[in-house]
Amino acid sequence: MNPENLDKLGPNDVKTASQPSFDRDGSQLVFLISLPRSGSTLLQRVLGGHPELHTVSEPWIMLHPLYALRWSGVQTEYDAPLARQALRDFLDELPEGEATYLQAVREMASVLYGAALQSSGKRLFLDKTPRYHHIIGDLHRVFPKAKFIFLIRNPLAVFASVLDSWFQNNPDALKATSDHYCDLRDGWHNILVGIREVGAAGITIRYEDLVQNPEKEVEALCRHLQVQMAPEMIEYGKSVPPKGSFGDQIGVPKHSHPVTESLDKWRQTLIKPASYQAAKEYLTFLGDDVLGRLGYNKEQLDSSLDSSLMEATLSSEEFLDTLPQPLRRDAAQTLCAEGETAFEAAQLDTAIESLTKAIRIDPSCARAANDLGAILWNSGEIQMAIDRLAQAFAMDPRDKTTALNLSDALIADRREGDARKVCLHYLSLQPDDQEMFERFCALAESNERQADPGVESFRLTPQSFPDFTYSRRSHFALLGLPPEPSADDIDNCDLKTYQDRLMYRFVLDNFPPGSRLLEIGGSHSRVIEWLKGRHEFWRLDKPATAGSAPTESPDAQGSRVVRAPIGAFSRELPDSYFDGVFSLSTLQQAPEDSTTLKAICDDIHRLLKPGGLSAHAFDIQMKDSGFGIHALIPYLHQHIQTLNPAKPTWLMRADLDAWGMSRQGYERLWQPITKQSFKDFGVPMSYNVFWAKN
Repeated sequence: MNPENLDKLGPNDVKTASQPSFDRDGSQLVFLISLPRSGSTLLQRVLGGHPELHTVSEPWIMLHPLYALRWSGVQTEYDAPLARQALRDFLDELPEGEATYLQAVREMASVLYGAALQSSGKRLFLDKTPRYHHIIGDLHRVFPKAKFIFLIRNPLAVFASVLDSWFQNNPDALKATSDHYCDLRDGWHNILVGIREVGAAGITIRYEDLVQNPEKEVEALCRHLQVQMAPEMIEYGKSVPPKGSFGDQIGVPKHSHPVTESLDKWRQTLIKPASYQAAKEYLTFLGDDVLGRLGYNKEQLDSSLDSSLMEATLSSEEFLDTLPQPLRRDAAQTLCAEGETAFEAAQLDTAIESLTKAIRIDPSCARAANDLGAILWNSGEIQMAIDRLAQAFAMDPRDKTTALNLSDALIADRREGDARKVCLHYLSLQPDDQEMFERFCALAESNERQADPGVESFRLTPQSFPDFTYSRRSHFALLGLPPEPSADDIDNCDLKTYQDRLMYRFVLDNFPPGSRLLEIGGSHSRVIEWLKGRHEFWRLDKPATAGSAPTESPDAQGSRVVRAPIGAFSRELPDSYFDGVFSLSTLQQAPEDSTTLKAICDDIHRLLKPGGLSAHAFDIQMKDSGFGIHALIPYLHQHIQTLNPAKPTWLMRADLDAWGMSRQGYERLWQPITKQSFKDFGVPMSYNVFWAKN
């Protein structure tokens, strides 16, 4: 009814609209009380399917008249505090005071509720308005015979749903609001007080119970409302939804009956860094008492939240920054157990991935480093094993297993002096360990192993090729660049810096002046530039396009260029002509079908002289799980007797000396080209293959 039509209201219109049969004490009213995002729309849809019960989405009609008596909580253009004072002054002049006002509110609401029931032809009206948690006691005073249903849900699930639905998982944005933040801050306390105030007029139901056993819970509700259970209520999708724009318009309409899929949805929302911390603070704010009275255990909720974060971190390190140190230790221990199980099953790739991930998650995890050392030692990689065991011992020098393993490995490597130092250091922390004391006494002083040859005495020859199968940090000092080793920062340089050094030494150390050498690719070859004039260099570059330079031309770098792909058997390249063929980051661009791979190998074999050497550096990517490796690498190891045996990927992952581009180097040099994040692309490394033509 429009305001201008008020003067047209007849003396009997109110009675007619209110329906004579409506009980003004509220025996035909049901109030569904919950916090927003607690599942009240679902329960409303179920109850709304009962033939005796009518409902609309959210009436909100009781908030304005009851808040008129409150000093705070209302903002208006007309100044709500002044209006409240004026109303109080007016009521003070009435014999019954505030009781008269509540009677008037009762009459007004009865007209509205009665009219709604009259139009529906049903007996009971369900008012589902979540913000009624602010006025539960007032509702009970206005309608003493009304029934109340209190719907409670896991507070973390409610918190997560509010964050996800309205605040894009931004806790700061949530805290900046008054209404939603007030719901979460005060709502549970209001509901607990309301449950006590309404007493037997109320029934409490938990969302978790509703979706897991809807028939049982709905039957209990029907008994409370004194109506016969209607089985069709559970299939709410078959009934007409309440009219109105409020309520959950996303999750509930997706199904036709209660489902459990949302029970654990909160876990995914709250593992994000800011959300996790805010959830922890929220649990602390609610405290054991409030949570316990709601039927939830704070310790269990805390543990469940932590478990969710740890599980997410174990599957994806995206959430690693969120994980607090105690959980990092727990996650690392879980990964260690998985790695040990995989090792026992001879699944070395899986074992190494689990153990190296454990160290990434918890850099102080001595157990993981010790396990890695044991696996490497068992695989015959004694120096790598010593590196890992030394790492484990540095993490926890009190661990006896690590101390024994490290000293055993040092003894096996003829480094008794170092083994003695390990025992001595352990004994300084655990002086009562008799076994270690006896070992210390039994170890004789011995000459230390000779140091590795320095840069000047090093040569990259077929004998040392196996040590250069993949890029390692120690290679930089050995390889060098003319005339002195480069001063490049190896923690911030390009992968090509490493590959250039490798091929420079390959050429310098294996071919006398005047040798005939072919580089595959290398449109700008630094190797040829550094050594031009020393050798006869050829370059096999990609075919020319229309309007490009002639097929064959002298190059400013001092090389002869042939425009053809390797594997095309270009007649411009003579058979058995070259002393050496090499490439850098080129062959991994070839198609990976077996026909192409065979053609590449056959063409290189055709070009080499008998006894000629071939070396090729491939870009590979070490990812959190697995490696990105071109099919030509395993093909070469399987079909050619390479001078360096294949190295398993688990070994590269386990090697402390393994080197790849750093995140800062990748993001500065490669990401603008790849358009992929460092995490998605993986750590760029070099895998190198050497062979000789028989």
